[in-house]
Amino acid sequence: MPTFLIFESTTTGRVMYSQSGKIFIFLVIIATTTMAKEPINKLWDFNDPKLSESRFRGRLADEEKENAPLVERMEILTQVARAEGLQQKFDEAHKTLDTVEATLASLNSTYLDTRYYLERGRAFNSSGKKEEAKQEFLKAIESGKKGGHDYYTIDGIHMMAVADEPAKQLDWTELGIAMAEASSEDRAKLWLGTFYNNS
Repeated sequence: MPTFLIFESTTTGRVMYSQSGKIFIFLVIIATTTMAKEPINKLWDFNDPKLSESRFRGRLADEEKENAPLVERMEILTQVARAEGLQQKFDEAHKTLDTVEATLASLNSTYLDTRYYLERGRAFNSSGKKEEAKQEFLKAIESGKKGGHDYYTIDGIHMMAVADEPAKQLDWTELGIAMAEASSEDRAKLWLGTFYNNS
């Protein structure tokens, strides 16, 4: 029996050679099972939206090279748009979101819908268009509830507390607290500190 040695490891598998130097067997190891991608939200540096935009565009380029699912690429674009908005590049942000919007019907993803509505709303809100912003945040809340995406549903509630008239802001804050406390998502409960400070 020959002794087998691992001669080379790659992102797609390992080639095993016998002592005679002949390839004996190739073990397939899918790269995505061994090299987990960093969650895109961790690419954020809210103190430097320009840097954040660059990171998101770099990640998007990588995803396109890998032919990643379209829904994942569109999610990244929502964050490109957010970074553009934080740089007050509102026209660019809306153009970026137009690209995402064109895919929503075919992708049929409540998760992507929710992220899209949030960022469209933020782009409107940051440019002083409160009424348009509120309509988008309400859509985000509805879509988030439909899909069970508590964290982003509460994000929409938080944005309504920011954008709505002062007389309604406390109501939104109390709704956000109630939903965060009732949620089974640990991440959703992170909103409690924000709401407690605002109540």
